[in-house]
Amino acid sequence: MPDFSPQLLLPILQHYPNVRRYWVAFSGGVDSSVLLHAMAQLAPELQSSQLNAIYIDHGLQAESQQWSDHCLSVCEKLGINIISLSAEVRLEQGDSLEEKARESRYLLLADFIDEGDALLTAQHKDDQAETFLLQALRGAGPKGLASMPMAKSFSKGLHLRPLLGFSKQNLISYAKDNNLTWVEDPSNAQMRFQRNYLRQKVFPVVRKTWPSMSDALSRSAEHCAANIGLLNQLADIDMEAVTNTDNTLSRVALNSLLPDRRANLLRYWLSEKNLRVPDQVRLEQIIHQLETSAADKSPMVSWSGAEVRCYRDKVYAMPPLVPVDNKRVFKWQPSEKLEFDGGILSARQVKGAGLRIPEESEIEVRFRQGGERCQPAGQAQSRELKTLFQEWAVPHWLRDRIPLIYVNGKLVAIADFTVCQPYIVSGAGMGWQFDWQSDCRSGWQWSSKR
Repeated sequence: MPDFSPQLLLPILQHYPNVRRYWVAFSGGVDSSVLLHAMAQLAPELQSSQLNAIYIDHGLQAESQQWSDHCLSVCEKLGINIISLSAEVRLEQGDSLEEKARESRYLLLADFIDEGDALLTAQHKDDQAETFLLQALRGAGPKGLASMPMAKSFSKGLHLRPLLGFSKQNLISYAKDNNLTWVEDPSNAQMRFQRNYLRQKVFPVVRKTWPSMSDALSRSAEHCAANIGLLNQLADIDMEAVTNTDNTLSRVALNSLLPDRRANLLRYWLSEKNLRVPDQVRLEQIIHQLETSAADKSPMVSWSGAEVRCYRDKVYAMPPLVPVDNKRVFKWQPSEKLEFDGGILSARQVKGAGLRIPEESEIEVRFRQGGERCQPAGQAQSRELKTLFQEWAVPHWLRDRIPLIYVNGKLVAIADFTVCQPYIVSGAGMGWQFDWQSDCRSGWQWSSKR
């Protein structure tokens, strides 16, 4: 087991030469104190990159202000800029305090990570071993057992864990040798937290027989990470075969895959969409619904943070849809963006195309009530929106969320789908073209070729 020194971090950092700013997540504990001190020692060799620290107060401990003061003092001595933030941890019944605190922390950190930035956190080899065992006890697959990667994309930049190759004892020895001071979080002694129970009750007993336990479990995590790489390559191959041009999946093509490949592809697809991957029970529900539901049905499976829906042959994934009031009416000036629960509606002027809006007109954005009619651009007759939406293969959950543009009380355009024929600008006049951005579209785009 190597002794820790700042120079051992250089190969990791130099692997990412485009990093312009480092943000060290600094809690004041021994692990992050060692990481911050080591980065400060490396500053002369990282002259092209700025070093910063972030302290996050979760408001869960009475000593948090003292810890904040300590972190400010340490950074002042090291000449490092530090930002102190407060995180709000909201708990609902059944929530894990550990998990919710972690989620709130990373949401805040994500706001600071821009292009060319790297977030550095101080997880070490023993943390990796704990993560591996916790995932195993939860019945995780290869992705969960791969535990924490050394590097991954985060927000607009990177998230690096440069201490994963070192043990807790390595870091404590370095801290003592360099006369570092740190704070102790009393919650680390509370047995109600799973990690603390493993750390204080389980690992000491196991280490008596397997002293290299952390090394062994970390290697197992690396093997699982390698396997995930192979599974992702397989998913890439399958994605080519089953993905539509709008990034939805073909239900028929998906069902033609063997069950294990189908599950692997769904996990990969959801991850690529930055959606929470469901547990095994929900995943099996998705597969079962897609296999057994009739072609004219629209099955839906939801879980925390995401849902999968199907319409005709297309499979969609999206954040959970929130209820909307389709009776609301917005006054609107097309020169300004309109933000509402269903997304963002914007417009731009173009020559010889788009919607003609006479001066002094009253412009409103409404939503489908039933019975509305429109004569789509280039067509001879008006038809009910219900018929048009069916013809355009608009998923049923989208129909009442689509913004309808009214001028002086008349329906003149359907979002960015079409302008009603009587209201299209003529000749070389200036008209308005619309753009509607919304999570609920989930890749669905209107096409005149439908």
